[in-house]
Amino acid sequence: MFKLASPHRQGQLLVLCAGLCFGFLGYFGAQAQQLNVKIADLLGLRFLLAGLIMSFITLLWQPRMWRSWPRRQFFLALGLGAGGYAVFSMFYFTSLRGLSSSLAVLLLYTYPLFVLALGHFLLQERPSAKQLISLPLALGGLLLIFWGEIRVESLGAFLFGLGSGFLYALYILFSRKYLRGEWLGPALSVIQMSAGVALLITSEIQGGARIVETLQVAWLPVLGLTLVCSLLAMGLFQLGLSRIPAWEASLIGMSEPLAAMWIGTLLLNETLSSRQWLGGALALAGLALLAWASSTRPQPPTAPT
Repeated sequence: MFKLASPHRQGQLLVLCAGLCFGFLGYFGAQAQQLNVKIADLLGLRFLLAGLIMSFITLLWQPRMWRSWPRRQFFLALGLGAGGYAVFSMFYFTSLRGLSSSLAVLLLYTYPLFVLALGHFLLQERPSAKQLISLPLALGGLLLIFWGEIRVESLGAFLFGLGSGFLYALYILFSRKYLRGEWLGPALSVIQMSAGVALLITSEIQGGARIVETLQVAWLPVLGLTLVCSLLAMGLFQLGLSRIPAWEASLIGMSEPLAAMWIGTLLLNETLSSRQWLGGALALAGLALLAWASSTRPQPPTAPT
C-alpha cells in the first residue's frame, strides 16, 4: 500500500520545490531587463499581484478565514511584508550598485549561517553533527558556482549585501516562530501585498513609478514572476517551513541558485564552466547528505499549524 511521506520529508520536498520556482527569477528577470523596466516597479507589481490573487483564492476557498483571523497575525504579516521582504529585496538590489553581481549573490546566501546561529537562541533548533557537514558542502558549491569578478566600490554596498542575507534570515526565523499555519492564506496575501505596496511607494519616491508602462511592455515577465516566483514559490516555502526547522529550510532553499543555473543553461543558452559544474555537484552532495542525515535522526515536533 502507498505510504505517505512523513511531515518532515514533506517539508523538505516542499522547500525543494519552492527553490525550483524561485530559480525562475533569473529567467523572468532577464526578460524584463531587456525591456528596460525599473526593478522596483517589477518587484512591486510581482508582490502586489501575487497578494491579490492569493486573497481571491482564500476568499473562494475559506471565506470565513479572513473574519476570524487574529489581529496579531495580521500585524505580523504586515511587518514581514513591508518591513521584511520589501526591505530585504531593496537591500539586495541596492548592493548591486556598488558590488559585482557574484559578490552580491554570495553575500545574500550567507542567510543560512544567520538562520543557523540565531535559530539556536530563538527557536532552540540544533542540527546534528552529520547535518552540519552538509552546510560547508553546499556553501562551497555556491562559492564555486558564483566565483568571478570581486568588486567592492563602497563599504555601504557591502553592508547592504550582507544586510540582505541577515534580513532574509530574520524573515525566515520570525515566520517559523510566529506565523501559524492555519492562517497561511491570509498571511501570505498580506505579506505579498504589503511588500508590493512598499516597493511601489519606494519607486514613486525615487522618480516616479511606471506601473501601467511596465504592465504594457513586460506583462509576460510580470506574470511569470507573480505566478511562479511569488504565488507558488512563497506558498510552498511557507508550507515547508511549518514542517521542518528553519535552518534546514534555509539550507534546502540554497537549491534556488542551482535551479537558476540549470534553467539559464536550458532556456537562456548559457554555458557553464567546469568550475560551475563542480560547484553544482558539491552543492547537490550537500543537499543529499542533509536528506540522508535527517532521515536517520528522530525529528523534533513541528511548529504549531
